[in-house]
Amino acid sequence: MKTIVDKKVDPSKIMQIGMGFWALKTILNHKKTMKKLTLVFSLAIALVFISCADQQTNKDIELYTHTWDEIFNNRNLEYYNENN
Repeated sequence: MKTIVDKKVDPSKIMQIGMGFWALKTILNHKKTMKKLTLVFSLAIALVFISCADQQTNKDIELYTHTWDEIFNNRNLEYYNENN
């Protein structure tokens, strides 16, 4: 009966197993890295769209405020007809 001590271990098999674990670990780390990069990239794009939308909203509010002031506060009803 052979025991574990009696068996010879082929060094190439150990290297193959070690390389397999290394490759698996590398692939898993790559997937985690890609997920993080995708998340960061998505957040960056979202922030760009939000800032652009915020600038447009501010312009719209300024235009509305100016129009409101001209027509109602200054009682300039011709302002509406002049700009349309």
